[in-house]
Amino acid sequence: MDINEVIGGRLAQVNRDPAKFRSDMSRYVGEEWAKQTYYDALHGDRIFRVSELVALARAAGVQAYSLLDAQAVGAKSITVSRRHLKPSVSITAPELMDLFIAPGKATVGLKRAKANIELVLDNFIGRNARESELPVGGLAHSLAVAVQLISQAIKE
Repeated sequence: MDINEVIGGRLAQVNRDPAKFRSDMSRYVGEEWAKQTYYDALHGDRIFRVSELVALARAAGVQAYSLLDAQAVGAKSITVSRRHLKPSVSITAPELMDLFIAPGKATVGLKRAKANIELVLDNFIGRNARESELPVGGLAHSLAVAVQLISQAIKE
């Protein structure tokens, strides 16, 4: 999926009043946002500038980074290069979000790591096993400690 399609898809999900949105966009960008412009944006047929991304977020009443949440529109890989360039350049949906979250809040990678470690632990020792029952120094114990440390780092 193209990055502009991600933005358009997210816009379609978060915007409930197209007429008000177009009016707000016209005010925020300083020029009319016609119906055709709006529909081009929804379908990813518009290449967005950063100033438009800011205006889109303001008009939709959301954080700008939320318009880049590719997972919310079902995308796993996002093309970020110009459409005419071959080969195209792509990144994963979590990588895209990590680029737009402030360093202190960039916990997507940690949460993903925690979920993967918990899955490994569940498959390795079972869901109901307690950390106190695991042999200290063993792989399962080390993984359980890693989950605790990650939880503290992301304050879960």
